[in-house]
Amino acid sequence: MYSSAYGAFKTVFFITLASKTVAMLMRIVEQSRADIFLMDWEIPRKVSNEDTEDSVVAWRFTFMANELDEL
Repeated sequence: MYSSAYGAFKTVFFITLASKTVAMLMRIVEQSRADIFLMDWEIPRKVSNEDTEDSVVAWRFTFMANELDEL
């Protein structure tokens, strides 16, 4: 009596597991084929009074990359 109920559950469970695995792999392939370009439009400026040339703070680019990674 219980074996037929468990058999149907196992069948549906493994079909669902297999289809979700295929869907997840397809999503990973889709996302890994995307090209991502980071463009920072920050204007170069002097970081401190001792600097002789304008530069961009490196932490800003790192922050942008981390925020994009969280998406």
